Parts: sequence; structure tokens; C-alpha cells
Amino acid sequence: MIFVPTAAVAFFGWFEEFGVSYKVQAYLIQVHFVLISLCILIIFKDRYDFIVVQNVKLHYKIIYYLANLIFGCLILLPSYIPNIDNDLEKSKIFEQYPFMPPRFFASQTHVVTDNPTLAVSLICFEILLIIVQMLYFTSYTIWFLREKSSHLSDETRKMQLHTIFSLILQTVVPILILGVPVILSGFFFFLESYAKVFDIATAAVILSHGFFSSICIIYIHRPYRRYTKNLILCGENRIGYTF
Repeated sequence: MIFVPTAAVAFFGWFEEFGVSYKVQAYLIQVHFVLISLCILIIFKDRYDFIVVQNVKLHYKIIYYLANLIFGCLILLPSYIPNIDNDLEKSKIFEQYPFMPPRFFASQTHVVTDNPTLAVSLICFEILLIIVQMLYFTSYTIWFLREKSSHLSDETRKMQLHTIFSLILQTVVPILILGVPVILSGFFFFLESYAKVFDIATAAVILSHGFFSSICIIYIHRPYRRYTKNLILCGENRIGYTF
């Protein structure tokens, strides 16, 4: 639980019970975003290697992914290195924002950094760097399929393009939906202001993630689309089973 627009975070869970440092927990939360972005990058990079490059040695892939992971982990460290007096920082925050709820004063609440703007800027820079790579691999693959893929048949090119556009929709929709709270939190950090509507908007957006992802999957894949259409129109749905 983050007390926006401050860097105070309430930690609940096994790590807190086992006495893991709150700085380590906060750092792992940001690394988690890096790992999610890297997993999405791997999807499009593998498609690029398969269609464009075709023969890429495994150790080159491992080096490339490890370089992204190590850089992403190292760039987040500067905001967590300085030592912080937790009680002093919480008192400063309360003087500036006296509307803090009682949970802010709980022992599980810690101020993880004295420079939240730096922390948000670094994670946004790392995610932006991965997005730029994704855009390159995706756009070049689409261009290659449309212009230079003479070794592929028309049917194969059409199928590969459909696969890529499906991957784009299935990844962009969750990223946009889950990225809204991150963007809003960064916005409030830079403005050093707070609005109750942030909590409501964050909850509404996160709760709608599964719904919009399901709509996206139904729209992209023809069997799901056909089944849903027949279900709504009370038509006949035939389901085949494969063993």
C-alpha cells in the first residue's frame, strides 16, 4: 500500500513477517515491473528472431536478455542506497500532509526513499527503454513480412501477421490498463499533491483488467468470437474435444 504522493509504503505479507528489509521489499517490487516488461520483450524478440534472423544461437539470446535484466536491476539501486531515518521522514510527511490515515503510523509503514521522484523516473526510464526495443522488433518484423519475406508463402505471411497483431493487442491492452495507476502515481509524485479520486480510479482500473483482457481475447480469436456470438444469440455451439 503506497501513500501517494509520498514514498511511504505499508508492507504486509511473508517478507515482512520474516524480517526482510523494507528497502529490499520495495526494490523487489520495482524489479517485478522490470521482469514483466522483459517477459513481454522476449515474446516479440523471439518472433523477430524466428521470422527475420531465423538462425540465432541460444547463447546470444541469453546474453541479450541478461544484459537487459542486469541493467534494469542496477538502474533502480540509486534511489535505495541512502540511509533514512524512518520516524523523522514520517513526521516530515505528516507535517506536509496531515490527512494521512491511521495505517500510516503503523510499524509496517516505512519511507523507502527520500527521493520518490528519482525512483519513479528510473523505473519509467527502464520501462521506456524496453518499450523502444519492443517497438523496433515489432515494426521491423511487420515490415519484413510485408516487403521482404520472399521465402514465405502468402498464406504463411498472412498467418504470421495475424499472430503478431494478436500478440500486440493481447499485450498492449493489459499494459495500458495496468499502466494507468503507475502513470497517475508518477503524476502525483511530480505535482506533490494528492486526490482521493486516485484511490478510486486505481481500484476501478485494476478491477477492470481481467474484463478487458477477456474481451480482447474473444475479439482476436475466431473460435472464441464465434462461440460467444452464438452464446449471446442462443445459437448452437459445438465443442470438439481433443485427447
